[in-house]
Amino acid sequence: VYRYFEDRDELLRSAIDRRLEVVVPLLHLPSVGEGRRAERIDRLVTSRLRLYAEVGPTARASRRKALTNDVLRKSVERTHRTLREQVELHFAPELDALEPERDGIAAAIDVLFQLEAIDHLTLVRGFTPDEVGRHLRVALAALLATADQAGEGPR
Repeated sequence: VYRYFEDRDELLRSAIDRRLEVVVPLLHLPSVGEGRRAERIDRLVTSRLRLYAEVGPTARASRRKALTNDVLRKSVERTHRTLREQVELHFAPELDALEPERDGIAAAIDVLFQLEAIDHLTLVRGFTPDEVGRHLRVALAALLATADQAGEGPR
């Protein structure tokens, strides 16, 4: 192996780059920010469940190893950031209407849609993919519904 790679980190970076070739297209969320809220919710849930189905075990292993490996830690952090930014862009109108609670609600949505949350719902709670999708849709709709109430006086 070390004929082809200078050290273990180079091997790991190469493996990550190779895996990203498969994952990056799955990170794409079609028509970001476009359409009615229900359509955007459905697109996000569908996209994240598809991503989880493809990379769930790899993501789980990467998170574990990221605790002791800087190369993996940076890769995991980059993925988290990409997914967070995607959510904030996709639901910008609703989130912008939520000042001063915007950041807290955006963080809650971010947590809900990170792969770790889907992992928890699937592996710990034992929900099927269809149940996970249903629960995510309901939870996200409830969080975003607070935007509808933002202009209706004190909460």
